[in-house]
Amino acid sequence: MKSFIIRSRFAEPETVRQLVAGYRSVDFRDPEQREAAVTAWAVSELAGELAKVPGVTVNAAAPEGATLLVLEVQPEAGLQEQEYRITTEDAGSHFRIVGGNAAGLLYGVYELLYRWGFRYFSPDSGDAEYPAALDEPPAISCVGKPAFQLRGFIGNRRDTPEFLIWMARNKFNFWTAEARDVARCRLLGMTLLGGSHRLFEALLPPETYFARHPEYYALIDGKRSDALHGVIGDNICMSNSEAAQTFADNLAEALDHGELRDCDWVNVWPFDNGRYCQCEQCRRLGNPMRQLLQVIDRCTRTIRQKVARPVKLVVPAYHETLAVPDTPLPKDFDYERVVISFFPIERCYAHDIDAPECAEINRTLHEFYLRWTREPRWQLLMGEYYNVSAFAGIAAPFGERIAHDLPVYRKTGTRYIHYMHVPVHHFGLLALTNYFFAAYSFDIHTGKAALYRDFFTRRYHDAAVPMQEFYDILRQAMANVKPLKHYVGATVKPDAPIQIHALYHRNLNEPGHPDIFRTRHFTYSDDYDENTPSLLTTLELLNNADTLLDAILLAPHEPAVAMRLELDARRFRYTKRLVRFLYTLIRLRRFEAMNQPELARLEALELRNLGEALRGERDMSSGIAGDKDVLKSYLENGLTATWFGKTYAAIMETYGLDTPDTPGGIRRDRETDRPLA
Repeated sequence: MKSFIIRSRFAEPETVRQLVAGYRSVDFRDPEQREAAVTAWAVSELAGELAKVPGVTVNAAAPEGATLLVLEVQPEAGLQEQEYRITTEDAGSHFRIVGGNAAGLLYGVYELLYRWGFRYFSPDSGDAEYPAALDEPPAISCVGKPAFQLRGFIGNRRDTPEFLIWMARNKFNFWTAEARDVARCRLLGMTLLGGSHRLFEALLPPETYFARHPEYYALIDGKRSDALHGVIGDNICMSNSEAAQTFADNLAEALDHGELRDCDWVNVWPFDNGRYCQCEQCRRLGNPMRQLLQVIDRCTRTIRQKVARPVKLVVPAYHETLAVPDTPLPKDFDYERVVISFFPIERCYAHDIDAPECAEINRTLHEFYLRWTREPRWQLLMGEYYNVSAFAGIAAPFGERIAHDLPVYRKTGTRYIHYMHVPVHHFGLLALTNYFFAAYSFDIHTGKAALYRDFFTRRYHDAAVPMQEFYDILRQAMANVKPLKHYVGATVKPDAPIQIHALYHRNLNEPGHPDIFRTRHFTYSDDYDENTPSLLTTLELLNNADTLLDAILLAPHEPAVAMRLELDARRFRYTKRLVRFLYTLIRLRRFEAMNQPELARLEALELRNLGEALRGERDMSSGIAGDKDVLKSYLENGLTATWFGKTYAAIMETYGLDTPDTPGGIRRDRETDRPLA
């Protein structure tokens, strides 16, 4: 038996229990209440997790030989917010965790647990590892501080308590203000982010203002446009000072007591791929980023006057606004309240962000990024895309990219990082990407080889070696996931416009387009380089991975490992089936372009087999915390997750094949349902 005694600012364990249980009644805007509640959570977590180890008791009557754990918050001890120090004293009988603030203390607790063998691979049941015993806890002497001040995800209300606690245990602290349980997020020390591409429509709705003030809205082809619809549309006239002030006033009101009242940060995003005003005043103001910053300048001035709490406004360097402003900003522009979120959405993941061999894609994006870093007053947030909505949760391991790119971002001045769009359950093979993201977003000096070894050994035990080989094959297979399942932005030369190339644009949605593959990066049969596979190489590698995984599954495993492998296998089969769906659709379109209807019909039959199997898979995509419209339209099940659901239904109708989408709506088992017209 091993006994631990925890000492903290709370004299009685009951005080801790009451604070944690009553967290919804805490005023987290009050610094003292917030620090007390987060400290109570740290104490509760340490006691609760230690008690899960066989033979361990916590805070029982102090027996001879009990180990003392002292938890303190001491900002005066030279520690900043989120920083911690752990020391071992009295020959291992006394451990002290000191935090620069309560959040630092919490991360110190999680660091101690990590060093004692606790692992939290995902929010899923059974996907945590605990030490078999703690008879002689290892001595610890370390100081920790986060590389990125904020680390987390773009999300929505799909979070669960298990997911939020998994975030905290992996030292993530950046989540959405739309969370189901905002108070729990505060208890876990999180900063909350609100706003979206919908913000301009929400705060300057045309049904309220357009009739009286058409000049507030963009001049498009000679006419003022009221086309503001959800995440797409025409942006407002950003040079119009009245429009900017009205938007700023409404933003301040929303922050003070409206829908944005829980936000610490707000995404002030223009429309996704939206059009910009063509009036002469906007043109003279500068490029789209300069126009947007004109509105932001008005917003920061208004918020300073009307909103009591500190709020940061997040401005996207994205698509049309990738470039730095091309005309000067006001001399008193509030750089402290403004964060630039750089979104390399057009990027390639087969190569590092700064890889010189990625001249077709990443070189241009990296140069855009470096231009932002050359002005030290900008606060930079990197917005990555390790599970962008179109990926729909397919298994593409990004450990290699994370281990290289995150140190590059931090060393060039980026302070904050998140990615789109994390799943909230059924991680399976996605656990590795999130494990690496957690490690490198807190410590860019993490050893890559050691982290791989730790992940595979602790998650898969006796299956560690073959599973590492499996992941490596899968990584190679899915290296070109971006052009396969989303899009890339290719350029011929650095100063040329970025041209978006995507399979799901009209070249696959409609028949008769022979130019399906439009970049050198991704072709049907020719690899770009050894790291960048063609479609045929992708399928070959997936087949190799499938063979290896099958052999692993057939071997005997302890129950915890078997449970993890089952979910891994489900996500892999979903991934392979979805890639084969795209492959089959591509072949069908190629045969149509070759005027070979019989061969195209053969592919349509196989497409139906794959499509209906995907229709039955809901868990792999439905838990993704993405945009609500995308969730509804594309992530309901595996078939909609292809992003070709409507195209699939049209193809089935064209080739006379019944599915639940066609009249009568049932799957038939015979090969041909109706004669080919």
